[in-house]
Amino acid sequence: MKLNLKILIIITFFNFEIVLCSGAFDHGSSVGKGKIQLDITLNPFNVFEFGQNYMVISYGIKKNLDIHAYFSNHADGTNQYYFGLMKQLIKETKVDISTAIGIRTPINEDIIDLFFPQCLYTFKMNGFNIGGSIVAVGNLNSNDFLGITYDATIFFPLEKIK
Repeated sequence: MKLNLKILIIITFFNFEIVLCSGAFDHGSSVGKGKIQLDITLNPFNVFEFGQNYMVISYGIKKNLDIHAYFSNHADGTNQYYFGLMKQLIKETKVDISTAIGIRTPINEDIIDLFFPQCLYTFKMNGFNIGGSIVAVGNLNSNDFLGITYDATIFFPLEKIK
């Protein structure tokens, strides 16, 4: 496992022309065919009680279709991962809208949550973006509906920082 992570890091840094980065994950913009995107969100020193640190990797398998996955560490010590597909439905100058489906599971627990439907959005401003999501979450083990999550963030795509 450690070897695979080292290989991914080496490939990422030596092929930077295909890698995009930002500081947020929940957004509606697809990466684009053959491109990789890394998104990192930090909660340094667990400042936010309900916050988390996470890293997301997305890969464009088609122009508007991405595979994405994340690993997160919550302030309470819970570690979890997610794997899903995202389809960009609208790509305009000022707004991107996507939908997605995925599963999330905490490590060392027999819990599987379904994230579907998901509505992800990006509003493109001058020099920064506002992105977020509205996601229905259900537990596949018990068939319980767990609720709807709402996320929003302001982020600065690193490709635009000069």
